[in-house]
Amino acid sequence: MPRPFDYGARLFCLMTPVHMRLLLPFILLVLIPACVETERMADYAADLSLTPDEQSALMLDISRHIGRLPRHGTHETKFEERFDEHYAGVAAEHRIELASFDEATGTLHILASRIAPSLHVKRVGIAVRIRRSADGALTEYEEIFRTWRMTEPELAEKGTYLFHKMVTGQDLTPYTPEHSVDEYIEFPNANVRYDVDQRQWITPS
Repeated sequence: MPRPFDYGARLFCLMTPVHMRLLLPFILLVLIPACVETERMADYAADLSLTPDEQSALMLDISRHIGRLPRHGTHETKFEERFDEHYAGVAAEHRIELASFDEATGTLHILASRIAPSLHVKRVGIAVRIRRSADGALTEYEEIFRTWRMTEPELAEKGTYLFHKMVTGQDLTPYTPEHSVDEYIEFPNANVRYDVDQRQWITPS
């Protein structure tokens, strides 16, 4: 009995140059975007902007902003020393997928991710804009967007696409829930926005 591959090979051999010309645009439509995102992933590889030790230190620095509150903790008490162990765990749960540092402005953009509750392995991407003072203190922290839960390959593709648009100052509105059928950005949306002063997601009253 011929294998499925044999049928595919025969079909390919029967295709005429006309068939090939008709199919070529569709093939390119699939391949070109994939190749572009692969190149961008290489351009924004976290190791190009941060050493592994710097990535770990950064995640610890921002863990109280990017992570969940500890049990019995509040936004007012989360910086207390008694929660250090909790936030060390939060930092370890995250990894930096992409990074881009602008030397002219001293701005660092990162796309971090963490495992999301799901029947299958999925991750949530968190895009952050960071600036530090001359002595290394965190002076600006802003979460630009959080993605929906995605498989790792999906996050790699969509996350890189969104990250590039963020770094280059492009509008992300078309990828928010109210404007996109496909799932890209979960937050911000019509009901939730990021408060830069409080450094947390809020629901405006």
